Amino acid sequence: GDGMSSKVTPVRLDTVPDVANLIRQMRTQAGLTQQQLANRAGFPVRALARLERAETVDFSLGRALRLLRVLGLRVQAVPAPPGPTLTDVLGDVRSGRNTGPKSR
Repeated sequence: GDGMSSKVTPVRLDTVPDVANLIRQMRTQAGLTQQQLANRAGFPVRALARLERAETVDFSLGRALRLLRVLGLRVQAVPAPPGPTLTDVLGDVRSGRNTGPKSR
């Protein structure tokens, strides 16, 4: 690698669009076209274009990991902070504090 990836701040990837955004961002930072990245990862540029547009919710984990590796990144699982319990959420809904997923 060229040492670029060592400056990357850990990023939370909870959804396929999160992964898609990270891959697109890292690809453009590396100055690579979709075709160049797809070639290096060994799969069709169509598949990468679809992922980057988050048009597929079901992009293969193997392909995503391969893309991240080619971009000099690796995935690390870390313990998530405990989220609200169902009881917490229901209490919020009843009291009118919960107006949707982004309300906490």
